[in-house]
Amino acid sequence: WVNGGCFEGTLILGGTGSGKTSGSGSSLGQRLLKEGFGGLILTVKPEEKEIWQRNCQISNREKDLIIFSENSPDNFNFVSYEKRGEINPTQKCFEIIQSFIENAGTGEGRTGRLSNDSYWDDQKDKFIRNGLKVIENLGKEISIKNLNKLVMEVYWIRGMYGNVKRLKEGMEFLGPNQVEQLNEMLSAKDFAVVNGWINEITELAPNTMTTILSCVTGAIDPLCHEPFLSKLGTLTTISPDDCLFKNKIILIDYPIKKYGTTGKNINLIWKEAFQ
Repeated sequence: WVNGGCFEGTLILGGTGSGKTSGSGSSLGQRLLKEGFGGLILTVKPEEKEIWQRNCQISNREKDLIIFSENSPDNFNFVSYEKRGEINPTQKCFEIIQSFIENAGTGEGRTGRLSNDSYWDDQKDKFIRNGLKVIENLGKEISIKNLNKLVMEVYWIRGMYGNVKRLKEGMEFLGPNQVEQLNEMLSAKDFAVVNGWINEITELAPNTMTTILSCVTGAIDPLCHEPFLSKLGTLTTISPDDCLFKNKIILIDYPIKKYGTTGKNINLIWKEAFQ
């Protein structure tokens, strides 16, 4: 094995308890650390953190190891990171959420889609895409937190207001003096898309609207609770840039065997951020 193997992939085979991680994997890891490599370490077993701490100690790389865990001070706002520098951050945010929904649903016989009827998935995607556009036009931060807030407001506004103007006025996103500001924003280039969509959702049958909203909340719900809100939805203190430009080693200490689906999703988000 030579350093070029990093660009080709390495396969280690062996039965349970044969030492794939602690033996061959640890040996390769120490070689990479001694060569000065930075990188991302995803975890399945709880003991993997101790293995990599020992590897870094042996390789004199302890200061370069960053452990991302529920007890660590570091956070990573993956949405802000992914959409930085984008010409169309709203579309980029939509693609990030869509990718998470698709990949988080895979495994154990799940496909990432909500049903065999494409209508509901199409409507879910449409709501998320246009909902993000509404948030953008309101001058708010394009984030999963604000998207979830918009969904919750549409739930109760849908039954209280009968026209578009009142729908806009009823949104908590708007302060008492922001109605005119919103009207001005909606008269810009996105007026037709945003205004047309708001008209559409206010005219849907109650059961149809409720089902669509349920599809949206079900899809983004994992990202609206801890540890996602605090660890992956606030300020960014570490990111893939630390590995790429500072040769840091970021270990995601949310092992799947301990944290289950939550651990899988957090590992997935970091993996996606590096691609």
